[in-house]
Amino acid sequence: MQHDEILSFRLGAEEYGIPILDVQELRSFELPTRLANSALHVLGIIDLRGQIVPILDPRVLLGVEEQAPLAQTVVVIANLRGRLVGLVVDAVHDVVKLAPEAIRPAPEMNGGGLAASIALLGERRILLTDVAALLGEAPRAPAPALLPA
Repeated sequence: MQHDEILSFRLGAEEYGIPILDVQELRSFELPTRLANSALHVLGIIDLRGQIVPILDPRVLLGVEEQAPLAQTVVVIANLRGRLVGLVVDAVHDVVKLAPEAIRPAPEMNGGGLAASIALLGERRILLTDVAALLGEAPRAPAPALLPA
């Protein structure tokens, strides 16, 4: 994964980044329309100028504590593999230009992870996220139980 410039954002106490070339736009949070039986990390969909865009919660996949949207909550609209997706983040920081020597591989963990690498910028550690992994399979919400007839 190549990172020349990244958009950095916060989820919980950690700072994450995605390649700026994957970012189409930033939007304020609006409650999406929920889809039945969707994956747990899929909050729903929005209509973006006539295009239906799924809104994903990376907190679910990253194991970050759930938090209600705040005034600074942002939806990052990203173009991944030709698909638009919205990522709900706590706040957007800035666009950071990364030198190749600032990037370190993420440690191998059981079950993989979404942090493909880590950028070290002085005291700052930015987890460079494999956003395409968000499009992979994730647990689905349980189907509602049918009431006995």
